Amino acid sequence: MSTAADQVRVVDRAMRLPVFASVVATPSATLPVAGTVHNTNTLLGHNGFVGVKTGSDDAAGGCFAFRAIRWIDGKRTTITGVVLGQPGHDKIAAGLAAADAMVDRIAGHRAVPDLKQRTLPLGTAPRSHLPQLRARRRQQSTRGEKP
Repeated sequence: MSTAADQVRVVDRAMRLPVFASVVATPSATLPVAGTVHNTNTLLGHNGFVGVKTGSDDAAGGCFAFRAIRWIDGKRTTITGVVLGQPGHDKIAAGLAAADAMVDRIAGHRAVPDLKQRTLPLGTAPRSHLPQLRARRRQQSTRGEKP
Protein backbone atom coordinates (compact mmCIF):
# COMPACT_ATOMS: atom_id res chain seq x y z
CA MET A 1 0.00 0.00 0.00
CA SER A 2 1.30 3.45 -0.82
CA THR A 3 0.28 6.91 0.30
CA ALA A 4 -0.46 9.98 -1.78
CA ALA A 5 2.93 11.37 -0.68
CA ASP A 6 4.67 8.20 -1.96
CA GLN A 7 2.89 8.52 -5.28
CA VAL A 8 3.80 12.21 -5.62
CA ARG A 9 7.47 11.25 -5.28
CA VAL A 10 7.08 8.56 -7.97
CA VAL A 11 5.30 10.98 -10.33
CA ASP A 12 7.93 13.65 -9.76
CA ARG A 13 10.73 11.28 -10.73
CA ALA A 14 8.85 9.66 -13.62
CA MET A 15 8.02 13.02 -15.18
CA ARG A 16 11.76 13.71 -15.47
CA LEU A 17 11.90 10.96 -18.11
CA PRO A 18 11.09 12.56 -21.49
CA VAL A 19 9.47 9.43 -22.97
CA PHE A 20 7.24 8.95 -19.92
CA ALA A 21 6.25 12.63 -19.87
CA SER A 22 5.42 12.45 -23.58
CA VAL A 23 3.29 9.30 -23.23
CA VAL A 24 1.21 10.61 -20.31
CA ALA A 25 0.65 13.89 -22.17
CA THR A 26 -0.83 12.13 -25.21
CA PRO A 27 -4.61 12.65 -25.53
CA SER A 28 -5.11 9.70 -27.89
CA ALA A 29 -3.13 7.14 -29.85
CA THR A 30 -3.82 4.69 -32.66
CA LEU A 31 -2.68 1.18 -31.79
CA PRO A 32 -2.31 -1.74 -34.25
CA VAL A 33 -5.06 -4.02 -32.90
CA ALA A 34 -7.05 -1.78 -30.56
CA GLY A 35 -7.42 1.13 -32.97
CA THR A 36 -7.72 4.62 -31.49
CA VAL A 37 -7.63 4.78 -27.71
CA HIS A 38 -8.31 7.94 -25.72
CA ASN A 39 -6.66 9.09 -22.53
CA THR A 40 -9.17 9.23 -19.66
CA ASN A 41 -7.39 12.33 -18.34
CA THR A 42 -9.78 14.87 -19.84
CA LEU A 43 -7.89 17.70 -18.11
CA LEU A 44 -4.92 17.31 -20.49
CA GLY A 45 -4.21 20.62 -22.17
CA HIS A 46 -6.65 22.49 -19.93
CA ASN A 47 -5.91 24.61 -16.89
CA GLY A 48 -2.19 23.79 -17.14
CA PHE A 49 -2.52 19.99 -16.81
CA VAL A 50 0.25 18.07 -18.62
CA GLY A 51 -0.33 14.46 -17.40
CA VAL A 52 -0.18 11.81 -15.55
CA LYS A 53 -2.54 8.91 -14.65
CA THR A 54 -6.16 8.29 -13.71
CA GLY A 55 -7.45 5.18 -11.98
CA SER A 56 -10.44 3.86 -10.10
CA ASP A 57 -12.13 0.86 -8.58
CA ASP A 58 -14.78 0.28 -5.93
CA ALA A 59 -12.26 -0.04 -3.09
CA ALA A 60 -9.94 2.81 -4.09
CA GLY A 61 -12.51 5.26 -5.42
CA GLY A 62 -11.42 7.79 -8.01
CA CYS A 63 -7.68 8.43 -8.10
CA PHE A 64 -5.57 10.80 -10.13
CA ALA A 65 -1.83 11.47 -10.07
CA PHE A 66 -1.23 14.72 -11.93
CA ARG A 67 1.13 17.45 -12.96
CA ALA A 68 0.07 20.95 -13.90
CA ILE A 69 2.09 24.02 -14.81
CA ARG A 70 0.77 27.41 -13.75
CA TRP A 71 2.06 30.94 -13.42
CA ILE A 72 2.02 31.91 -9.73
CA ASP A 73 3.33 35.28 -8.56
CA GLY A 74 4.78 35.78 -12.05
CA LYS A 75 6.77 32.54 -11.94
CA ARG A 76 6.25 29.33 -13.90
CA THR A 77 5.34 26.81 -11.21
CA THR A 78 5.06 23.04 -11.49
CA ILE A 79 2.35 21.50 -9.33
CA THR A 80 2.49 17.75 -8.76
CA GLY A 81 -0.20 16.02 -6.74
CA VAL A 82 -2.28 12.93 -6.13
CA VAL A 83 -5.92 12.57 -5.16
CA LEU A 84 -7.18 9.26 -3.81
CA GLY A 85 -10.49 7.81 -2.74
CA GLN A 86 -12.89 10.14 -4.53
CA PRO A 87 -16.48 8.87 -4.22
CA GLY A 88 -19.24 9.02 -6.79
CA HIS A 89 -20.84 7.21 -9.68
CA ASP A 90 -18.12 8.36 -12.11
CA LYS A 91 -15.04 7.92 -9.94
CA ILE A 92 -12.56 9.06 -12.59
CA ALA A 93 -14.50 12.29 -13.12
CA ALA A 94 -14.55 12.77 -9.34
CA GLY A 95 -10.76 12.37 -9.16
CA LEU A 96 -10.26 14.80 -12.03
CA ALA A 97 -12.61 17.37 -10.47
CA ALA A 98 -10.81 17.13 -7.13
CA ALA A 99 -7.42 17.66 -8.80
CA ASP A 100 -8.73 20.59 -10.85
CA ALA A 101 -10.05 22.26 -7.69
CA MET A 102 -6.81 21.51 -5.88
CA VAL A 103 -4.65 23.11 -8.58
CA ASP A 104 -6.92 26.19 -8.65
CA ARG A 105 -6.60 26.50 -4.89
CA ILE A 106 -2.81 26.07 -4.94
CA ALA A 107 -2.46 28.60 -7.76
CA GLY A 108 -4.30 31.13 -5.58
CA HIS A 109 -2.02 30.40 -2.61
CA ARG A 110 0.88 32.75 -2.06
CA ALA A 111 3.51 30.90 -0.07
CA VAL A 112 6.33 32.54 1.84
CA PRO A 113 9.34 30.52 0.67
CA ASP A 114 11.70 28.81 3.06
CA LEU A 115 14.95 29.31 1.18
CA LYS A 116 16.45 26.23 2.82
CA GLN A 117 13.91 24.05 0.98
CA ARG A 118 13.38 23.72 -2.74
CA THR A 119 9.98 22.12 -2.26
CA LEU A 120 7.28 23.74 -0.16
CA PRO A 121 4.60 21.61 1.47
CA LEU A 122 1.27 23.29 0.77
CA GLY A 123 -0.90 21.18 3.02
CA THR A 124 -3.37 18.37 3.22
CA ALA A 125 -7.09 18.80 2.62
CA PRO A 126 -9.50 17.75 5.37
CA ARG A 127 -10.15 14.00 5.19
CA SER A 128 -13.89 14.49 4.92
CA HIS A 129 -13.48 16.57 1.74
CA LEU A 130 -10.59 15.08 -0.24
CA PRO A 131 -9.08 11.97 1.39
CA GLN A 132 -5.31 11.55 1.30
CA LEU A 133 -4.79 14.70 -0.75
CA ARG A 134 -1.31 16.19 -0.73
CA ALA A 135 0.56 18.65 -2.89
CA ARG A 136 4.01 20.07 -3.10
CA ARG A 137 5.20 22.97 -5.19
CA ARG A 138 8.75 22.98 -6.49
CA GLN A 139 10.43 26.34 -5.94
CA GLN A 140 12.61 27.82 -8.63
CA SER A 141 16.15 28.64 -7.50
CA THR A 142 16.96 32.34 -7.45
CA ARG A 143 20.59 31.62 -8.41
CA GLY A 144 19.86 29.78 -11.64
CA GLU A 145 20.53 26.35 -10.13
CA LYS A 146 18.51 23.36 -11.22
CA PRO A 147 16.15 21.97 -8.55
